[in-house]
Amino acid sequence: MKIRNAALLLTLSCLGLAQAFASSNVQVKAEEDPTPNFDENFESYQIETRDSGTREDIGANWTNAWYQKTGDFDETGCAPDRFYVTSDPVNADNKVLKVDTASANESFFYLTIKGLYVKDFRLSFDLYQTAVNGWTGFNFRKPIDGRYNGVTNVMMVERAWSADSFGPQIYRSVNDSFMNVEMEGPEGGEALGWNAANFEEFTSALNTWHKVTIEAIGDVFSFSVNGKLLAKATIAKNTARNYGFVSLVSCVSAAYYDNIHLENLDETPFNPGGDTSEEHQPPTMENTSYEVELGKDAVVQVDLHGEAITSLKQAKNEVLNQYFTVDGNTLTLSSDYLSRLGAGRWTFVLTTQGGSVAFSISIVGPASSSSEAPVGSSSETPSEDKGNSGCGGEIIGSSLAAFAALSGVALLAFKRKKKE
Repeated sequence: MKIRNAALLLTLSCLGLAQAFASSNVQVKAEEDPTPNFDENFESYQIETRDSGTREDIGANWTNAWYQKTGDFDETGCAPDRFYVTSDPVNADNKVLKVDTASANESFFYLTIKGLYVKDFRLSFDLYQTAVNGWTGFNFRKPIDGRYNGVTNVMMVERAWSADSFGPQIYRSVNDSFMNVEMEGPEGGEALGWNAANFEEFTSALNTWHKVTIEAIGDVFSFSVNGKLLAKATIAKNTARNYGFVSLVSCVSAAYYDNIHLENLDETPFNPGGDTSEEHQPPTMENTSYEVELGKDAVVQVDLHGEAITSLKQAKNEVLNQYFTVDGNTLTLSSDYLSRLGAGRWTFVLTTQGGSVAFSISIVGPASSSSEAPVGSSSETPSEDKGNSGCGGEIIGSSLAAFAALSGVALLAFKRKKKE
């Protein structure tokens, strides 16, 4: 109610009604935060064991891509008994998340934060690691909700080399080419490990709680432990500068997690139209889900913003030029290629110099009678340089049923919460 009559306002004031009106229980709906923070301390969940529960409660804030069949070649994701909420190994009154991926078949575990699509942030979490040579951390700036080795992203992890030392590792995946990022320490030179040689405050690398902090601000990425900067890196590639999903990852590791807090540093949310101030704009799509009959071409509309396609991949498999054509902003995939894929839902990632966008094609019709895979496509992924990771799960495909595209994601409104 707006009061425009001065005499009436004076009368109300005299009667004391204006104050009463101002203090009434009229509720004003809070606006949704377009750049939300995220907090998770697992206290609202039920205590479970490895063999009990459905993990549906964890699905309230995290996607459930951990155990579904997530790949186009029928790969098996992480089994649900590999993660659950349990008691803190130090303080039994505290609830924490336990993830046990110490066996090869569950070596590519991830949980993606729901409703969060972010570029710049500061993320901290408490970590209690129990497995030597295991590594765990977060990957982010993912244009689709996929596994770290199947989508464009940046990943920062802690690798426990021994009971007395762990160190940071930073990776980027551009055009699905998985690469180690050269890091430097806080004063230049080599990145530091968390061990007695580098820090007087050192406590055991394993079987104790550490506070890990990851920062992604523009092109600069940093990794800190217990308030001590261990490593930083600069990645100027446009394909590493996406807004995107954020996921907890674990490879041949066993660890507990608690007090996950992401401070969203974006001043504005993702704009599907692209940032015209950038030299190169990422491709964008209004429609990211298509259906086509088996035996027919698929016609996909994508705004390339004048950029050339540098890569088109189905999962980790390159789609060769002979199987698609581009006419302006119209991409056509040939019926021959789609017939070789066969009926089902297939996810693609298209990359230009400006960035990446993902879309899916559902092929409707009988299963393909041909066992021949498209030329340039394979159900086998080249073996990863495992180093000392012991990361032994065979990767078969990487496009994901938990699909959400760069241009079509919806932002949920998390209220900003402050930890005590």
